[in-house]
Amino acid sequence: MKKLFFLSLWATLLALSSCSRDDTAAEGNAPATVTITAQIAQQPASAVSTRAENPNINRCILEIYLGGALYDRIVKPVTNLSASFELRLVASQTYNLVFWADYAGADGLTDTYYDTADLKAVTLIGGHAGNDPDRDAFSAAKSITVGAAFAENVSLKRPFGQLNVRTTDLADIKLESLKPNRVQVAFSGIPTSFNALSGEAGATAPAAYTAEVMDNAGYLSMDYIFAAESESALADFSMVFYKDAAEIGANDTFTNIPLRRNYKTNVSGNLLTKKGTITVVVSPDYDGEIDKEIVEVTSVQDVAAAIAAGATNIVVNDAPEAPATIQIPDLTAGNTELAIALPATDQTITIAYDQSAATVPQTLTVSTPSAEEIVIDTPQTTVTLNGQAYTNVTATTAENTLIIGSDVTVDKLTVNKGNVEIRGGAVTTINFAEGNKTSRITYWIYSVADLKAAGLLAGRCKEIRLKADIDLENQEWDPIGKDGTDSDGLSKKFQGIFDGEGHTISNLKIDQPGVSNIGLFGYTTGGSIRNFTINNATVKGRLAVGAVSGQPYTSKFDNIRLTGLVKIDGYSYVGGMFGRNLYGNISNLTVDVSEGSYVNVQSEIYRSYAGGVIGHVAEGAHKISNVHSNINVTGTTCDVGGIAGIAHYGNTFENCSSSGNVSLVNATKEGEHLEVGGIAGVWNNKTGYTVTFRNCSFTGTLSSELNGQDRSADVAGNTITGRAYDPDGKGELIIE
Repeated sequence: MKKLFFLSLWATLLALSSCSRDDTAAEGNAPATVTITAQIAQQPASAVSTRAENPNINRCILEIYLGGALYDRIVKPVTNLSASFELRLVASQTYNLVFWADYAGADGLTDTYYDTADLKAVTLIGGHAGNDPDRDAFSAAKSITVGAAFAENVSLKRPFGQLNVRTTDLADIKLESLKPNRVQVAFSGIPTSFNALSGEAGATAPAAYTAEVMDNAGYLSMDYIFAAESESALADFSMVFYKDAAEIGANDTFTNIPLRRNYKTNVSGNLLTKKGTITVVVSPDYDGEIDKEIVEVTSVQDVAAAIAAGATNIVVNDAPEAPATIQIPDLTAGNTELAIALPATDQTITIAYDQSAATVPQTLTVSTPSAEEIVIDTPQTTVTLNGQAYTNVTATTAENTLIIGSDVTVDKLTVNKGNVEIRGGAVTTINFAEGNKTSRITYWIYSVADLKAAGLLAGRCKEIRLKADIDLENQEWDPIGKDGTDSDGLSKKFQGIFDGEGHTISNLKIDQPGVSNIGLFGYTTGGSIRNFTINNATVKGRLAVGAVSGQPYTSKFDNIRLTGLVKIDGYSYVGGMFGRNLYGNISNLTVDVSEGSYVNVQSEIYRSYAGGVIGHVAEGAHKISNVHSNINVTGTTCDVGGIAGIAHYGNTFENCSSSGNVSLVNATKEGEHLEVGGIAGVWNNKTGYTVTFRNCSFTGTLSSELNGQDRSADVAGNTITGRAYDPDGKGELIIE
């Protein structure tokens, strides 16, 4: 019989001051008493908010996990910034303890600011809001193995960084009516959830709020933002200032402001009277400091001298009256980041290195409200374009990237060298210099227009990241990635990474019955496509047809869902998600469609290769794992399966299930009517190879016709696969 031990756990919210330990071992079956005591050292008052440093915390939640499953959940009140938990845990077992402490209303029990039903997915209640110290919270995770008497310390820290914004020019404003008492803050994207067990922040989303300013000393806003522990996140946000209901003015967007868990980031400057003066400082009470100093110059010609004097953030006040060049001089040690803000201009501005420059910037940020033409010739530097409108941009940058901000529009972009990252900005035309076959594009997708733009340059795409749900509105879709080459001799096939980041693409429609390689993606090879849902799809093509990819070839597919009303029609090589020639692995795929959905293959006398998920899996050691489908599948000749039309030699199907009806309706040769199955329609039994089905199941209905006669009784046992492909083959079928 296992011994039971008594665990008394005191969980704190930030720092530990004293603890006591009883090292006396337990005797016999008596429980060993484990006591953990913790106490918070009081924090000094903050200039922003005393309560932000001495938090109003009245509840602590403890979730206990054993073997990955929730074992117990306990809620205790917090008194003097400490809480006590008394537990009995089984000896020799290892438990994962997850703590969350916050303000939970006057009763100390009600979720007020955070939904804590699952500490692995803590979310905001009612969305993000700032200027409220009561939103402070603390968390920690700890693994503990119960043994003899021992003592443990648990320290809870904030799961977010604190972002404080202060204007330093209130004294320069002579009219009280121009001193703001309300502020509106809008973030382009911040995490909205937190996993207290893993310590990871969740997906990002835009957020905005309006609140009273913090005080009359210039502190405008204070935000708690979920952040990473070891690496700084970068926040972009804008502010609009009000006196009561009257708008006073706005500040330009703050970009790339660093945030780090349990750090304070203090952004300060002359925000109300002077554009772009920003100082970013991380308080010494935390772990470090970040400084930003803005230097204003009169003209473009003054920029080089300012850089030579050590300036890294430069604002140019006067627009040039003729074409002008900024020559970046040799940088002093450590000055590896430059930012240049330009006024609106209709002149050509060139940014290049001085011929004598030995040390050049690693990064350069260029901002302007509008520019007729910008020529960037910095082949060793990563460049970011911020601001609004650019008519012509010619770029020679480092291999890593030219970054085009989310609010930027570019009419014409010419890429001489380097990759390009388009963060949702609108780029009308992209040209690549003659001979440039190496530059690749990364797209952040916020709209249908963004996704179409990425599709036009599919062969050049390095990565596509979906940043919002997309509704294609049942408009005819041109698949991303095609066979053949472009005018530069580069393949048009999509070869990069597509990460849906958990978003949904709705109402996909393709009606091209005479065209092959049809789907959201047409032809893919290499790379990885993952993490998204297609909801509602009507796809009609000829060969290689599927909602996700007609010809998936060697790409890897993972974590994809197909939902809603789905209708897939084709001549041959047709599946719910994929069509023909899958030479890669697919995993964690779900076809969970509504009534009336189907995969329908009318192949006349040709092989159907019809599957609920994939029509044709190619030969080789390819793995199809954790794949589930409920869609009905119909094929007319042979090779009709609930998951795949064929399980080729060398393939492994693991943890696959199908619950749709699978029908072979027009077999014409004796024996071919047996090529229908719950998972695969046929298995290729090539001599010397195996086909493996491991932990697979079928709960739908099988039916088969031979020359118009019902032969369903002959296939009733084909719950995993239909007959072998080759009458002379001696391969092995393994069903586990």
